[in-house]
Amino acid sequence: IDALCSDPARVCGSLTVSRSAVVDNRELGVNFQGVDGDLSETVIRSTRSNGRSRLGLGLQVKIDGDWGDSPAVTVTDVQIRDNRAAGIYAEGAELTLERVVVEGSQPDDAGVGGRGINAVCSPERGHCGTLTAVACRVLDSADSGVSVAGPVADLQRCEVARNGLLALELN
Repeated sequence: IDALCSDPARVCGSLTVSRSAVVDNRELGVNFQGVDGDLSETVIRSTRSNGRSRLGLGLQVKIDGDWGDSPAVTVTDVQIRDNRAAGIYAEGAELTLERVVVEGSQPDDAGVGGRGINAVCSPERGHCGTLTAVACRVLDSADSGVSVAGPVADLQRCEVARNGLLALELN
């Protein structure tokens, strides 16, 4: 599922996904790029690399590199399991997670990643965004459970356990 803002006038709508299954896809499971949205009661599972050894992200929430719009996305009661590179990748976004389970993230085919949640600043726009997670579980990632490089992060009542490198990585 790909929601991408490509309108130079920045009239970009939004995306709502509810009670869905996003399973066995390539490169991206669900993508909010420069688009606001809500994702609820959904399973995102087994997203694989794109055949060129890249990605396999379960959920990507990313600032639009061309127009600079930072998406605000709320994710509630979602299971994100067995994806590549990262279960959740947030770049320059305002991301809120409530009762989300991220489990079993593995590196992509090139051996990169394997983080449960990876939140970073946008290199193009310099915007860092926020990550708020409430009552979430991040388990069994090959790399760090939660990695935050720049954004403001607030984790409340979250379980981050059995991850391969670090539970929480702050840069």
